[in-house]
Amino acid sequence: MTAIGCSAESRSAQCVGQLAQRHYDIVVRYVCRWGSRDLAEDVAQEVFLRLMALPGVADRELSAGYLIAVARNILRRQAHKNKRAAEALAALRAAKGQGEEADEAEGAAPGARVEPKSLQAALGELSDKHRDAVQLLVCRGLSYRAAAAAMNVGLNTVHTWELRGIDRMRRRLRGAEPARAA
Repeated sequence: MTAIGCSAESRSAQCVGQLAQRHYDIVVRYVCRWGSRDLAEDVAQEVFLRLMALPGVADRELSAGYLIAVARNILRRQAHKNKRAAEALAALRAAKGQGEEADEAEGAAPGARVEPKSLQAALGELSDKHRDAVQLLVCRGLSYRAAAAAMNVGLNTVHTWELRGIDRMRRRLRGAEPARAA
């Protein structure tokens, strides 16, 4: 496949439109390998929307391979985001302090939930650094790198604060740790 270049005079939207006409189906077929046609079309549209925001797109020579690489990066980011969401859900379940096995052992119904007020109270009793780490990583789903940058600390520090915060919430929800005096 040959590289497609747009003249410097042409507008970015026109250039991206030309690229979309030539390579949309190629990107969709590539993404269909890993998901449904709907997902493939969503990712392909995202590829071309991102190109619209790329400065100087009209001056660059963009090939189908470049567009596929952008699509692959979008898929990776979505997979990472889904993984973080699953980890956050697991962390919240762990913070609840009861898996289904613990529920059955304690006589509770499988899948019983902790009241949101209890979770909020346990979160509110954490120190500022632990609460911020749990909120950024678990509740908002930020990456460790983004949370570390937001808190102006190192990656290992924010990871440690998250783990300690979740552990303290878990112990508090189990009743093993008394409420902190205000």
